[in-house]
Amino acid sequence: MNIVFICTNYNSIKCGIGMYTFNLVQEFEKIKDINIEIIEENTFEFSKIKRFFNINILKKIIKYINKNKENKKQKLNFIIEYPFMDWSFFNLIGIFLLKKYFKNSILILSIHEYDRVSYFRKKATEFLMKISDKFIITDENLKKILPNKEILLREIPSNIKKVNLLKPVIKLENNYCFFGLINKAKAFDEMLEAWKKFNLSKNYILNIYTSSNIEVKSLEEYNIKVFKDLNNEELSIELQKNSFMLLPILPNINSNNGTLKAAATHGCIPIGIFSNSINFLGVNILDKKYTIQNIEKALEETLKINKKEEISKLEKYSINFSFENNSKKIYKNLLRGE
Repeated sequence: MNIVFICTNYNSIKCGIGMYTFNLVQEFEKIKDINIEIIEENTFEFSKIKRFFNINILKKIIKYINKNKENKKQKLNFIIEYPFMDWSFFNLIGIFLLKKYFKNSILILSIHEYDRVSYFRKKATEFLMKISDKFIITDENLKKILPNKEILLREIPSNIKKVNLLKPVIKLENNYCFFGLINKAKAFDEMLEAWKKFNLSKNYILNIYTSSNIEVKSLEEYNIKVFKDLNNEELSIELQKNSFMLLPILPNINSNNGTLKAAATHGCIPIGIFSNSINFLGVNILDKKYTIQNIEKALEETLKINKKEEISKLEKYSINFSFENNSKKIYKNLLRGE
């Protein structure tokens, strides 16, 4: 079986989709009868203008076509991990050329996000929907707008795989953490103010793991530590030291959230507003509002809960969405088309 992945920022911790693709490929490489190739481009350093007019992926696709001219009738599975980091319409031209040139191949659109993406990415996704043969999705609601073709619904795993050391990492009861980008989709400022009220005694530590630029006043006064740009192994070891993870995600945390999966995988009890399907996990914030008062109350609630019971729930929950299970599910689906 031949699989060609097309994505941006392959194996970059700064890009969820690029990191997901790398982790998935690692699992596929354990299967003997699979040949894998990657067509990718690192776009993080691009300006907005270059992201609109980037032709590098198109060039790489043309190079791939030229390299495989003699094998144009071979059966290939092209998996497009979308959306890309850039908005270039040249990407779409390249994918369309693959579809036309390798007529015996299958074009599979793996949609990571649709509702919250920009206008240009949404239009690009809709074009790819029209020319794709199969779909891999994480949101069942997408079925309503997809063409009547084969659809595989998959789980979202944590991109941060748990590192198991010979000497287990000691989990510290008074350690809390925040992990992820700092942006408008999170009530980060409210979280910080709530933490300052909660930690007047200075008995607790808040570790912030991010690649975002951040300035926090009175870091030492409230036991706040910031860790920037850790690699996956370093981040996994750090996460395992924390008992709780603050997830101030707006409007709420749903079952597709990758940061929640990282918390579950590493035994960090999550704190946040959870959608109805997963409100049995962690510490729920009252009134479904991220106010300073509500977050502070949730932090106080962490001092009363049964940690062993909560971590047991997370362990059972995390089994379902491993990369191993994802790769097996996709592989079985591809085998049916062989």
